[in-house]
Amino acid sequence: ASGPTVNAVARVFFWAWVFHYAHRSFIYPLRARLRGKTMPVSVALMAVTFNAVNAGLNGWWFFFVSDRDASWLADPRFLAGAALFVAGFALNVQSDSILFGLRRPGETGYRIPHGGGFSYVEQLIGFVSITQKNFDIFNFPSFTGDGQQLRLLGEFGTIRKNYELGWTEPWILDMPLLFGFDLYNRTRLRRTGLGYGFNEERKGGDIRFGKELGEYITGSLTYILEDVDISDVSSDASADLRTEEGKNRISKAVFSLTQDKRDSVYNPAKGYLISAAAEYASTLINGDKEFMKYTTNAELYFTHFEKLILEIHGRAGVGNAFGSSTKIPIYERFYAGGSNTVRGYRERRIGPKDAASNDPIGGEAVLMGNVEYTFPLYEKVLKGAVFYDVGNVWGSWEDIGKGGFKSGLGAGLRVKTPIGPLRLDYGYPLSKVPGEGKKGRFHFTVSQGF
Repeated sequence: ASGPTVNAVARVFFWAWVFHYAHRSFIYPLRARLRGKTMPVSVALMAVTFNAVNAGLNGWWFFFVSDRDASWLADPRFLAGAALFVAGFALNVQSDSILFGLRRPGETGYRIPHGGGFSYVEQLIGFVSITQKNFDIFNFPSFTGDGQQLRLLGEFGTIRKNYELGWTEPWILDMPLLFGFDLYNRTRLRRTGLGYGFNEERKGGDIRFGKELGEYITGSLTYILEDVDISDVSSDASADLRTEEGKNRISKAVFSLTQDKRDSVYNPAKGYLISAAAEYASTLINGDKEFMKYTTNAELYFTHFEKLILEIHGRAGVGNAFGSSTKIPIYERFYAGGSNTVRGYRERRIGPKDAASNDPIGGEAVLMGNVEYTFPLYEKVLKGAVFYDVGNVWGSWEDIGKGGFKSGLGAGLRVKTPIGPLRLDYGYPLSKVPGEGKKGRFHFTVSQGF
């Protein structure tokens, strides 16, 4: 029943997209000509844009006519659609970036990046944001000139919707102290096959403070107040899982330390990043839940023979409820399994599950590790990768180590595109998970652009 609805949305989306780029292809070339640019360049851009739209349209259409279960990842229509989409969207963004370069001197510097992506977890998602890195909240009417950062973000997907407003002052009161706040409304719809057995909506905000404690070390303190609404829990869920249904308010403070000595934030090849965070949720400031969580993360990068990169990632986390709470809320627990944790397994399928519905319910302790070796296949555009992932989630920190670890290995491709990295992995599970078949799986992700 969902097929016609999804296809209708796809049609509307792409007709809007065609109209948008048609406008770009005619109006911007005219402006370029008026500024002394040559018309042949404009005509070429117009041709590339429309051809790219057609390729992208065909690619997305393949996505939506395929089956919605996991088998569609290996469907030739999906692979063909993925290739067409990436080619079409990459060409669009490439021409878009050229056209945006025709901005006149004296314009405000507001950036309006937009893009989209697709993954097995997030499905189809697009975004539009407005960013100003020289904002001044007190300078009416231009609101520019003081180096503040303003960001408005809207994400629209088939299972996820986000609306966010963020403001940051890097030097509050002329001191080297960062101050900022965020307001947001985040919604994720139930998708049992993706490890989400309920709808989740978060409305709230945070206040942030940050400070550089050394050349490579930063510390931050964040206070978060949000209302969380859990609904549409699986009809066959146990009473234990159904107790999570309803609205609750989370009031918590998060303190973190980060040491970052990577040579690049976006494409690191050498160095390391180490971070640690402590969360404390309480009922003292209008909250309904009481719990603590501690997490650590480490990333190491080594370069061999100038082009071969070894990446080692590790993550650990523990939590515990206290006071009036007997357990950490399901939406604050740890999960594992899938494209960003242990590949070769279905999303969030490693760890505790509901006894009745078999939906993942997460745990209060996690240990994970990833080793990945990447090597160039074609200049700086295409890379190959081999990887080994291992990890597990336990219901309580006292159970860490029980039942051993789940591991997977595999290989994949990394494609650099203007909209962000494309990642296609094939992972094979080396361990058996109750209720899950032991077979290889594709993990496909296209990140959103910036």
